[in-house]
Amino acid sequence: MKQVHVREILPGDAPHWESLRKRIRRITGDKADITSRTHTLLLHPDFWLEALDEQHRYGFHLRAFHAAWKLGAEPPDNQTDRSFFDWLDHGAGQELDLPDCSYRDLKSTRVEYCDPIERQQYEVEFIADPSDNGDVRLRFKTTHTAVHTDDLNKWIFVLERLYIARKRKGRFHHSSFLAGEPVAAAGKIVVQHGQIHAIEPHSGHFKPTLTHLLFLCHVLAKHGVALDTIEFVKPKKWRDEWPFANCEVVVADDGDVAKSDTDESS
Repeated sequence: MKQVHVREILPGDAPHWESLRKRIRRITGDKADITSRTHTLLLHPDFWLEALDEQHRYGFHLRAFHAAWKLGAEPPDNQTDRSFFDWLDHGAGQELDLPDCSYRDLKSTRVEYCDPIERQQYEVEFIADPSDNGDVRLRFKTTHTAVHTDDLNKWIFVLERLYIARKRKGRFHHSSFLAGEPVAAAGKIVVQHGQIHAIEPHSGHFKPTLTHLLFLCHVLAKHGVALDTIEFVKPKKWRDEWPFANCEVVVADDGDVAKSDTDESS
C-alpha cells in the first residue's frame, strides 16, 4: 500500500484546515445531540469525500480516484507528500482516466449543496384540505403550490424539516438538501396533487433503517397524514424487519411509532 508522507503544516494553511474542520463537524453532527436522538442519520462514509470536497464532486467518482490514489496508480511525480485533493487537482490525478470515470467526467459532475436560503424552495408544509374531508396534503412553503411528482423522474425527500425535490444523478441527491448534514429520515416519494401515494426508505447517501422509517411514520401521523393511504415500498437491499407485511403501523400512546400486534394474519 502506498505510504503518504504529510508535509509540515504552514501558517498559510490555517484557513484551509479550519474550513475542512468545519465541513467535518457539519457532516458528523453534534455528538451530544446525536446520542440523545436515535433517529439521526449521518451521511454514509462512502460520501464523506463528496461533502469534504470544496467543489462537491460526485462521491461515486471521487471514491474511484481516491482508491487509485491509495494504491499508487498515478504516474510517479515525486510528490508523495500530496494530500488526496492536492494530488487530484494539482498533481498526477489530473492526468488519470479510470475505467469507470474519466477526469473530465469527475470535473463535470458537481453535486449541489444548498445553503439555508437555497433549501427554502424545497421545504414542504402540511396543509389540511377543507374541501376534501380535511385530508392533509403537502405544498411547497415558499410558493404555496401543491407538491406533485411526475412519472418521468425520481423524487427524493429528507426529514429534518420536510424537503422534497427531483433527483438529478450527479447533480442533486439526498445530501444536497442540508449540505451533507445529518437528517432524521430519507428516501424516495410519490406525491400526486399534494397527497402522498408512496414512500420508499432508500438513500445511498444516508442508508436509513427501520428506526428512521418508524420515526418518519410518527412525524407524518403527528401532522394528520393517513398512513393507511400510503404505499410503503420495501427497498431491494433492506436488511431490517419490514413493518408493513403482516401488521399495521400505529401511533402509540407515548408518541412513538409502534407495530400493532393485533393482526397476526398473513
